[in-house]
Amino acid sequence: YRNVIEEAEIAGFEAGASLLRDAMAGRNSDRQ
Repeated sequence: YRNVIEEAEIAGFEAGASLLRDAMAGRNSDRQ
């Protein structure tokens, strides 16, 4: 069970990081 939970947490972290990256890119493009 632990491996599955760790994989889910890593996937969630990566998804959150990509969303954050997209949000930052969106803010930067809005400024320009």
